[in-house]
Amino acid sequence: MTDRRRILGPLDASSLTFESESVISILEANAASKSQQKELHASQPSSGDDKIFVDMGLVTNCEGSCYMEIDNTLIQVSVYGPRPIRGSFIDTATLSVECRFLPFLTESTEFANGNGRTSLTEIEQRLASFVYSCFVNTIILSKYPKSSIDIFIKVISVDSYDKNFIKLTNYLVNCASLSIIDAQIEVKDIITAGYIPTSIVTSFTNLHLPNDKIVGLYISDDTDAEIDDEKVLSGMIMECNKKARDLRSSLNKYLIQLVK
Repeated sequence: MTDRRRILGPLDASSLTFESESVISILEANAASKSQQKELHASQPSSGDDKIFVDMGLVTNCEGSCYMEIDNTLIQVSVYGPRPIRGSFIDTATLSVECRFLPFLTESTEFANGNGRTSLTEIEQRLASFVYSCFVNTIILSKYPKSSIDIFIKVISVDSYDKNFIKLTNYLVNCASLSIIDAQIEVKDIITAGYIPTSIVTSFTNLHLPNDKIVGLYISDDTDAEIDDEKVLSGMIMECNKKARDLRSSLNKYLIQLVK
């Protein structure tokens, strides 16, 4: 007689088997090695060592994406394109950048994006404009006629002490650069950014030229540093370029590990 009080499995069902401890330890070691490959250590002597966690390709419905963690700063960048556009023929691709803070970031009403508002705040527009100015002349847009490349930036969390968003602006550029690489979009070179506590951000690329080329410069409005002197400004830019080179070296090692 069939026992109707319980839901029995099929007659040909097999019992569960569990891996031995040796197999489990091997799997745990492999997972630990993969997680270590995603961690970068960027040398930032004047502002402390920034420990960076990077993971590329998390978003599956776009051409390229990158997720980055730096202390309490969490950033996600997605790249869509090149996508064909309708209308008249244009010989180069169009580039657009959109930056948004998540709605629960309500520590400051200046950049809170709640209440169902669809427009961007002044800070979001400023950050998107800076990222756009860095990449519009670096991406080889002539390779993609009658196409559009869209970069969407989501700021998940921001450090409370980063009042002027210098650190955030710096890593928005770096995260967007890795997203473009993940999307396999042709660029003149990889952009990296460096910052110093005196509220200045630079973004540069080698471009296979004798000297490094600066493609973006950001100075906070509320900086306390005296930068009227040209020598002081040049020294600040050189320090930021050094930070950008150090980060570029770490990114190169990370990208090489991914293709192995």
